[in-house]
Amino acid sequence: MRRGFSIIETIFAASILSIVIMVLFNLYPSSLLAVKRAEHRLEATTLVQSILEEKRAGPFTALTALSPETYYNITPPPAGEDGVQLKPKFKVFLVPNTESAWPPKRIVGLQVVVEWRETKKRQEKLVGELWICDVKK
Repeated sequence: MRRGFSIIETIFAASILSIVIMVLFNLYPSSLLAVKRAEHRLEATTLVQSILEEKRAGPFTALTALSPETYYNITPPPAGEDGVQLKPKFKVFLVPNTESAWPPKRIVGLQVVVEWRETKKRQEKLVGELWICDVKK
């Protein structure tokens, strides 16, 4: 009885191993890209939430003093390590079916838009919205 592997078994095992390694190496760049996109979306979500909270914490009259349906640019945060620049802007608007005249007396909508460019061809956008009610004390 012979011990060990034949040349055919060795070649077959090496070819299966090389196919598995090639598949794993091909998955790495796409998973790295997916992680970067998720990081950018998380940064944008955090920025949208902080801007909405900052505006909500301010006085209601500061929002009604702005022109409706006009986007106002916000100073962007510094670019990330990979050079992606988030560009935030916001607008105030009348909430549908509440009031018809500007400035509103009780409720106003606030929309924050953050845009960034993943690659030269891929433009991303994240939109957050909040309705703010002026509660009299």
